Amino acid sequence: MIEFRNSIPLSKLPNFIDILRSFFLHKFNERKIVDIWLKGDEIPYWFSKSAWSLRAIASFRIRLHKTSKINIWLPSYFCNETLIPLRDLGTNLFFYQLDSENNPILPNQAFIDSTNKPDLFIAVHYFGQPANLIESVSFCKKWNTWLIEDAAHVLKAVPGVGDFGDFIIYSPHKHLAIPDGALMLFRGGGPSQIDTGECNLALFSEVLADLAKNEGNSSSEAYIWILKRVLQLIGFRKINRKSDFLIKRPSFEQVSQNPRMSIIGKRLIPFELKRIDELEKIREEITIKWNVILKYFFNFSNFELSLSRFSRYLACFRFANKFEAEKAYMELFKSELPVLTWPNLPQEVLDDSTSHNSAIEERLTRIFLPIHENVNDGFDYLFRKNVINLNLNEWSLEEISSSEIWCKYWNKVEKQNLTQSWEYGEAKSQSEGWGVLRFLILKNNIPCGIMQVLTRKIPLLGLLIARVNRGPLLINSLGYSNEVISVNIINALNHEAIKRKWFMMQIAPELPLDHSVETALQLIGFHKRDNCPADSGLFSLREDESQLLMRLDGKWRNTLRKGQKFNLKIVIDNGAYQYFDLLLNYYKKQQAEKGFEGTSEKMLRALASNQNNSFRLKLFLAFENDIVSEISLHGILVTINYGDTSEYLIGITNSKGRNSQANSVLLWEAILDAKHNGYTRFDLGGLAKNTPEGIAKFKRGLNANLYSLSGEWRKWFF
Repeated sequence: MIEFRNSIPLSKLPNFIDILRSFFLHKFNERKIVDIWLKGDEIPYWFSKSAWSLRAIASFRIRLHKTSKINIWLPSYFCNETLIPLRDLGTNLFFYQLDSENNPILPNQAFIDSTNKPDLFIAVHYFGQPANLIESVSFCKKWNTWLIEDAAHVLKAVPGVGDFGDFIIYSPHKHLAIPDGALMLFRGGGPSQIDTGECNLALFSEVLADLAKNEGNSSSEAYIWILKRVLQLIGFRKINRKSDFLIKRPSFEQVSQNPRMSIIGKRLIPFELKRIDELEKIREEITIKWNVILKYFFNFSNFELSLSRFSRYLACFRFANKFEAEKAYMELFKSELPVLTWPNLPQEVLDDSTSHNSAIEERLTRIFLPIHENVNDGFDYLFRKNVINLNLNEWSLEEISSSEIWCKYWNKVEKQNLTQSWEYGEAKSQSEGWGVLRFLILKNNIPCGIMQVLTRKIPLLGLLIARVNRGPLLINSLGYSNEVISVNIINALNHEAIKRKWFMMQIAPELPLDHSVETALQLIGFHKRDNCPADSGLFSLREDESQLLMRLDGKWRNTLRKGQKFNLKIVIDNGAYQYFDLLLNYYKKQQAEKGFEGTSEKMLRALASNQNNSFRLKLFLAFENDIVSEISLHGILVTINYGDTSEYLIGITNSKGRNSQANSVLLWEAILDAKHNGYTRFDLGGLAKNTPEGIAKFKRGLNANLYSLSGEWRKWFF
């Protein structure tokens, strides 16, 4: 059935301009269009499909060795359709096993006799990943076997592909927007050292001539392909009604009747190859996107993306078992995403399930998704329609209005931070006029996180904007990774924003700086801001004092000892009740002299006024003698203590303090004070790219565990 719809095509589509240009491109350099696949003096031959490449090689072997039948060894994890021309030739097919990395497992020598000795040995480079063929080369040399490297899943020649075989076959039509096109390279430097002289080339030409005797009109198939692609480009897409995941009986229908590649295919290839580097980049980006969707939005577990050092043909996902793979396949299918299974295994493999159990298991535990550039066609529509709302009915947000309820869940948070604390929210409200919303987030009615949201109306316009600083905070990951839960919470908040008719939301989530995290946030409509994230470092206080001291950088430790020799008097003002005004005066002077904004006076006063037993400001002051005065002051350091953390907020030193290393002495005193009062973490309080180099170097000297966050993100709702 065909309908006009937003959907994702299974294979890459050409663009209209290239189609039109192909009809007028009568001259092109056939040798030049094979350059990206050549490594030396290989002799190239074009076919419509790689199945015909194999048929031609087999026929060549039969004629050269003057025999009636040959034995072909190939991996059991192989597509049956590719073997149809070989079956028609009457060859004997033998299937070998693969190891866990898809490399050939060679049989014991005692297994080989005159009935099964291989004439051709096909080794596959699966999904763009080069196979290890060192042992296969030795094996082929021993038995006078031609080695064929099947690189149909490889876009172009890469290290480890095309370096070993007597023949190498590529399938550009699987990767590029062309109606057909399979390249076979005849390589004289393979293990069999086949003579590539005129006599053998003439014999191979006879093979090609015989293949072409009964072929149909190759142009007609190409024109039909172009017509279908044009309809797809317009928007008419075939609806995939098939939802079978389990193995079916293989088809034995003939592949393309035309062994030779169409002229239209050859005309289209040059346009595709001009963009080959761009296409590779797009394929990598889309692969990451699929991985993020499966992990973050379908919440599939026990799967992995099969990696490749080079370009991929499809995004291959391997699941722990066939039940989870089938579940994933069906959910993706129901969401109208172009999920695939591969391959359609040969009947011989299915009939001997004991010997070929690994191949059958691979078929039943893998699913595939296309990664060509047209995946983006209709992607946003399908993602919003079928994916992003997939699990929203499992999520709910309950507004928290009392500090008692907030504290109940706050105390269950493993990694608390200042900006998500109740007191910080109150201080922002009192000093800057922000509204404060606090939510308990539940998945299937099970609490899994809390989040504090600041809101404000734009003057005159009355539009509401919202900010989330370093949220959400998790109290239960429910068996998922923290990143997955956090992204789903943000997605749930995203829909809450729509219901509340917010104009804009800005988030600086408590998420690591990670490409997959960034991709997930982009998928739900956020755009990253070009500013510095709130990176910092955590200094663990769980060791004893001597161990903490030894963790410091040697130069920092020496500076501390130098400062301690000045015998400065250290005064601790717990709650900032005594010297708060002294702090404000000195801080405002520093702001004026050094031209930085810092924390406002109003915010500092609001933080101080919201203190309680679990949220406390502390001032650490260094004086040069027992007289506590502004004249004898060398420096002030401010921390905020909350939960299990003490956080560095402000550090000020004057010229005397810089000479006496008061900053090192005060910070060390603050660390020890936090430890002695039962805190287990000391947060350095900001260590981003825009942190002045002197301050950054000073903080790094503690050798704390540095962390990087994903930065600020913004989404508009209009």
